[in-house]
Amino acid sequence: MKRHSVLRIFSRFAILSLLALIGSTAMGQVTSGTIFGTVKDPSGAYVSNARVTVHSDTVGAERTVTTNDRGDFVVPNMPPSTYTLTIDAQGFKKTTAKGIVLSAADKLNAGEYTLQVGGTAETVTVAADAGQLQLQSESGERSSTASAGVDAGTTSTVAISRSRRRMLDLIPKS
Repeated sequence: MKRHSVLRIFSRFAILSLLALIGSTAMGQVTSGTIFGTVKDPSGAYVSNARVTVHSDTVGAERTVTTNDRGDFVVPNMPPSTYTLTIDAQGFKKTTAKGIVLSAADKLNAGEYTLQVGGTAETVTVAADAGQLQLQSESGERSSTASAGVDAGTTSTVAISRSRRRMLDLIPKS
């Protein structure tokens, strides 16, 4: 009787250990990343309902999202690649940022974009540099600033502080 009880406990322990091992390896294999940022107008006010499109010619991935009432956007589950980000809002010039490199498991802050007043037929192009983008690790660590190059080499430094909770609020609910 005792032996049967010990075998049952051992088999349950073995099954639970196996399930824990399988679960931890499945969760550890992240193959996509997230791009997020903020869109403002020249006065510093947030631009809501701006269309943000990220596109990669390399892997053929493309996704379009809209900014929330705080001007924030989040583009989750994108495969690793180099992306072009295009922001389009009524009454503003279209803004394009090229060379945004996303790796697997990255939470990449593409920065704060200030749209210029004008027609959407006009385009402002921003070149991204690896040193200008902010990465957030799984532990929540991140750099304190990000720079965005704008036209003729003008650079503005934007202090960025976001809580993980605020970023989670931006992910579309399905």
